[in-house]
Amino acid sequence: MSHRSTYTSHFKIYGFPLKLRRLLRAITQRVFDAADGDAYRYGWQVTATHSGFGRTYRDPRFDQLVPCTSCNGRGRNHDDTACSACHGTGRIILNPAALSRQVRGQP
Repeated sequence: MSHRSTYTSHFKIYGFPLKLRRLLRAITQRVFDAADGDAYRYGWQVTATHSGFGRTYRDPRFDQLVPCTSCNGRGRNHDDTACSACHGTGRIILNPAALSRQVRGQP
């Protein structure tokens, strides 16, 4: 009588989860392809979240906004009139020329 040994391939144990992970990653990539393409075209920052199953998009132009020093970011002067430096928004743009180029889609 021959002796049999139980032999389990590691690929059988770990292969299915790896295949499933690759499949889910491919599906997720196809779902976000159009949105990622638009974000990259506009120069936005794309961050994968939830182990790659989600995305966050961030416009780097927000880094150029700072609180207005004239009104301390309130948008109003002491006499309750709109601040002339920030036009009542409470924020000013550090580099307006770069902002206008990015809006038009230029680098």
